[in-house]
Amino acid sequence: MIIRECEASDVKCVFELIQHELGYSEITENEVAERLERMNALDDYSVLVSEIDGKICGFISMVREISLEINGELLRILGLAVKAEYQRKGIGAALLKKAEEIAAERKMTLITLSSNFKRPEAHKFYESQGYLKTSYTFKKFMR
Repeated sequence: MIIRECEASDVKCVFELIQHELGYSEITENEVAERLERMNALDDYSVLVSEIDGKICGFISMVREISLEINGELLRILGLAVKAEYQRKGIGAALLKKAEEIAAERKMTLITLSSNFKRPEAHKFYESQGYLKTSYTFKKFMR
């Protein structure tokens, strides 16, 4: 398995992961392409893909943040998905480990992520990787 930076040519595969594995059916491939282009242009964002035998089987997106109440910088994982047929094979764990390596290299003090209530298997996975369930995420859609 290779973990590498996500490129424009990977958009279709990442889009399918977002739709099928994460359940975000309201977005389009073009929107994902535009967001990836914007994220890749900014130093604080990183999108990585996992590749096996030339096929994209997972991705992780993250952003570096600062917060008034937390000492040091933190890494927020924005999205993580692995194709169903590749799940439970260490790919999600490898993507998380890579994010943790990035955080350690940059001397960040915390990694955070949100996971939807309807994904209890994902919650078990994150907890098995040493992540603590500490809060709720609240959203207010502005349009």
